[in-house]
Amino acid sequence: MGTTPIYELRYQTLDDSPDGPDLGENLALDVETELARIDAAMVPRPIGKAFSATAQTGVTAEAVSLTVASFTFRAGRAYRASMRGAVYGTAAAQAHFRIRKTNASGADWGEYGRVRCEGTSQGTSAMANGSLILLRTAGTDLTTDVALTVAGGSGTVNVFAAASSPRYLLIEDIGTATAYADLGVAVT
Repeated sequence: MGTTPIYELRYQTLDDSPDGPDLGENLALDVETELARIDAAMVPRPIGKAFSATAQTGVTAEAVSLTVASFTFRAGRAYRASMRGAVYGTAAAQAHFRIRKTNASGADWGEYGRVRCEGTSQGTSAMANGSLILLRTAGTDLTTDVALTVAGGSGTVNVFAAASSPRYLLIEDIGTATAYADLGVAVT
């Protein structure tokens, strides 16, 4: 049996007995092995995003800030969900950001934490940003909306945004779920 010079994909030579089924199986396994290696080495790439150049104002109770619609979590993959926004509002109010399945009452996939409002105007905004690891450990894909929510604790919160400073939620494929097993939250 011969192999290709770069990826060592197996093929039959004239000296080999003809065996179509084995040839097909060997080639499929070789290609799958190489694709798995490429997947594991893949650099993060954005595959889902939601952003707005418009501020979200007057938030007290938990509300959806941004939604990545119909996002597909592939079986066995890990994702980084990054968010960014600048907050201001009632003095000392806290902006509490979470990521949820579907909407503000959907399954809780994690929190980005609380950011204290340092001022009452956009010029005194405090930066809120962070990332979470989401894992699809099930053997099937999951397609759902992914919601970034914000709630105002002890007051009213505003999330500033402008064309030069959008608020956003970005989801990137970062590799296999097993590589991030103890760092992420399983999405179901």
